[in-house]
Amino acid sequence: PVVFNTLIELSQKYDELFIQSPYLIINNEMKKYLNDLENKDITILTNNLDYNPNYFATSGYIRYRKKIAQNTKLYEFQSQSSIHAKTIVMGDEISIIGSFNIDPRSTFLSTESVVVIYSQEFTAHLNNTLSQYLNQSLEVDDDGNYISKINVEAVNKRNGKRKIIRLLSFFTYFHDELL
Repeated sequence: PVVFNTLIELSQKYDELFIQSPYLIINNEMKKYLNDLENKDITILTNNLDYNPNYFATSGYIRYRKKIAQNTKLYEFQSQSSIHAKTIVMGDEISIIGSFNIDPRSTFLSTESVVVIYSQEFTAHLNNTLSQYLNQSLEVDDDGNYISKINVEAVNKRNGKRKIIRLLSFFTYFHDELL
């Protein structure tokens, strides 16, 4: 997992990390590499369950969602559209943009690429853009519920979609590496 290891190594000197990914699937194999991040202030921005267009990936994410929320500040974008960007910000000087999703498939199977930009000016500009998405997002608490926020409404639940995602999660449980 060259890209994943490089990202972990780069993050060592930073106390704050911001991760934007369309979904997250952090399986047991990936957790082995993440021990060094336990004392970091990590903020994650991803899609909400109801409007993420990738049913299979969402079926994996839904199994890890509460655990991720317990260990990070997890935000879900509240829109009927979705975000597809894969971005990492480390401190106020490193921006990483590429094709790398935070999931086992990108980590261990697919060939992914990222661009690492070392620039305080670029990172400040990127943070301004990311804050616009955060302003339209709600934080997920340890129980998987949204923490209310002034001027941000949770998108309408799509119970039919949630049922399909939960059903899929039983089938995809053994295939996280392919999601």
